[in-house]
Amino acid sequence: MIEPSVLMRIDTVFERAISAGQIPGGVVAVGWNGRVVFERCYGRRAIVPESEAATVETIYDLASLTKVVATTTAIMKLVERGQISLNDRVSAHVHGWTDGADGEEAATLRMLLTHTSGLAPFEKYYETIAPEGAMEAVVRDISKMPLQAKPEERFIYSDLGFILLGEIVRKVSGKSLDVFCRDEIFVPLGMLETTFNPSPVLREGIAPTQWREDANAADGRVMIRGEVHDGNARLLGGVSGHAGLFSTSEDLSRFCQMLLNGGKLDGVRVLSSASVRAMTRDQARLGPNGVKRGYGWDIDSSYSGPRGDLFAGGFGHTGWTGTSIWIIPEENLYIIVLTNRIHSDGEGDAGPLRSKVANVVASSLLEI
Repeated sequence: MIEPSVLMRIDTVFERAISAGQIPGGVVAVGWNGRVVFERCYGRRAIVPESEAATVETIYDLASLTKVVATTTAIMKLVERGQISLNDRVSAHVHGWTDGADGEEAATLRMLLTHTSGLAPFEKYYETIAPEGAMEAVVRDISKMPLQAKPEERFIYSDLGFILLGEIVRKVSGKSLDVFCRDEIFVPLGMLETTFNPSPVLREGIAPTQWREDANAADGRVMIRGEVHDGNARLLGGVSGHAGLFSTSEDLSRFCQMLLNGGKLDGVRVLSSASVRAMTRDQARLGPNGVKRGYGWDIDSSYSGPRGDLFAGGFGHTGWTGTSIWIIPEENLYIIVLTNRIHSDGEGDAGPLRSKVANVVASSLLEI
């Protein structure tokens, strides 16, 4: 069973993080045995230009949670339909990608998903590429970029690989990533406030992130709100495989419960149980002492802070803006933490908060 009075310690964890200036505020949701057992908001969702209280309905820029909630799920649906295989070489889907001289060292879609393709982590394309035709230019540059390691040699967390995966979804399905995910994932699951490029109607409920330079603004800058924070995703029109998704704790709770249910929720099947099992076990092939990554999902790496100190397993992911999910199937449990820790100067830190919340949740689980 779970002890509600222990979960209340999360209040103190959040209050201390806010007092220390690590976050302006945020939302936490805990699901256990098929229901949300704890969901609360804390602090402010905006400090400047005006102060606004956080609410449990606040919409957050998910940043890299896009990789697992949107892109990975979309890729797995294409696998289920027989339209792609994760053993396909990247060169089969990305024009201009050149395999190495040794065919056995060719990068595959599986390696993009597990961040073992050898691609670099990041490039500041938003500083060098014009918006018109940006996706074509970015894909072209990634395709000719020298690898930092041989495929399957080591783990290098790469936004670039997920930019390619998002484009592969578009090319194979005939739908842009945002439309595919809306039609095939979010609407079927009832995730009605999960979207790329939120409409103006949603703007007031969105947590702002950071100041951005803007020559057209009165003081030379604007607060990013309702627009993706990530510069490359913004360059790509707000829709990319690595970032761009916005959502709420309620919607993400539905997504997490779908995974715990083996791919379905409320009678709607989004993924097969086989896909969920494959996504959430180690697929990186880096050996018993290496980093462990599923398809898209983190299992055991330097990014596993949201697991905390007490849980031994599970899978999850983080987002640069201060968001995270951690799911522990053995306990039929998930933890969602949503903050805009980069508001407003980009200097916050949600890492300690995520870990401490997980520790409180773990300690609330009591043996029957």
